[in-house]
Amino acid sequence: MSQPQYSERTIRFLILLIFLAAAMETDIYLPAFPDMMHAYATNELMIQRVLSFNFLGVCLASLIYGPASDSFGRKKVLNIGYFLFVVASFGCVFANTIETLIFWRFIQGFGSAACMIIGAAVVFDMYKAEKAAKLVGDLNSLVVSIIAFAPMIGGWINYQLGYHYNFLFIAALSLVTGAICFSKLPESLAMEKRKPFRVKAIGGNYLTVLKSSEFWANTIVTTMIFAGYMVFVSNMSLIFVDKLGVHKAHFPFYQFSLLIAFVIASVNSGRLIDWFGLNKMRNLGYIVLIASALFMWAMPVSWQQDPLIVTAVMVVYSFGAGICIGIFFTRSMEAVPNQTGVSASLVTSIRLALVAIIIDISSDMYDGTMTTVVQIVAYCTIASIIAYGANELIQAKKHSEVLN
Repeated sequence: MSQPQYSERTIRFLILLIFLAAAMETDIYLPAFPDMMHAYATNELMIQRVLSFNFLGVCLASLIYGPASDSFGRKKVLNIGYFLFVVASFGCVFANTIETLIFWRFIQGFGSAACMIIGAAVVFDMYKAEKAAKLVGDLNSLVVSIIAFAPMIGGWINYQLGYHYNFLFIAALSLVTGAICFSKLPESLAMEKRKPFRVKAIGGNYLTVLKSSEFWANTIVTTMIFAGYMVFVSNMSLIFVDKLGVHKAHFPFYQFSLLIAFVIASVNSGRLIDWFGLNKMRNLGYIVLIASALFMWAMPVSWQQDPLIVTAVMVVYSFGAGICIGIFFTRSMEAVPNQTGVSASLVTSIRLALVAIIIDISSDMYDGTMTTVVQIVAYCTIASIIAYGANELIQAKKHSEVLN
């Protein structure tokens, strides 16, 4: 099939556009949560569902887009996802009740998932494995940087113009990037490489991965690390601005500090792994994360209510997470040979489903202080330790049986 010939720079730009709006649509709203809660006359539980239901949308879509694009082509499925993303983004702009907003945020997540999943697939379609891996690494660094700056942009928009303009910004961005990708992005999956869409075969592949204890252990560790981070970040604006007196113009800097720590660790993790080795960096990052979460849990309550102290400790947690979470994620994908794509979809889906549930639980437990949030971060960390320890015992037992 004849396709337009583009330079590598142009392909990189188009793929970055695919990721751009989807990378921003989650975090850009977080600084506006206090204003949104007051505007919609709702409570903390419902405002947190603006985030958790978005995750549920991504979770469900993650199981569909990968196999569908393997059968029907990347561009066709991406266009369908983009259409849902754009429509839902404008739906958020005009939502006049919190229930309507939550509905559109769910659809927005369902649509935006196509950008994240198919964007990576396009890279591996167009380039050989080594070059594709390097390009994905470069794009991940850019995407993580975009995510880090999204709350700064969202906080500025909210302070200067109001929270509605965050919705309008994402709607306009998704429309523009979607239109460019629709008209310029080539189909990357040739007809002869497409697979029949067989539900039974796809279900069998998912079941094979789900039977792996190593997959589950690394997925749970990844999920609990991410959950601890998201519970803190999603409650941060509500508590810091409404309860602890942080000015909403200053709040984005607190959130930005967590994200930039994660970015610095993520961007440099490859170099650190080359220097010190994969297992050493995984263990170092994980130990830093555990120590910071448990220290924050053990701090006096007065320290837990101090925005500067609690943010400083979470910066350390974020740095540790940035070093180790990618390694645990990779271990999940490699747990079952020849099922990397299925594993990636399942990791994404399971992670976001559990994180959405945990955010909902944290919202129900919300008491207006950081203490409950700190406790949930600690519980998530302890759950990850249990999963990690159980997997180490299982792998040691398997190794012993092989030797005997």
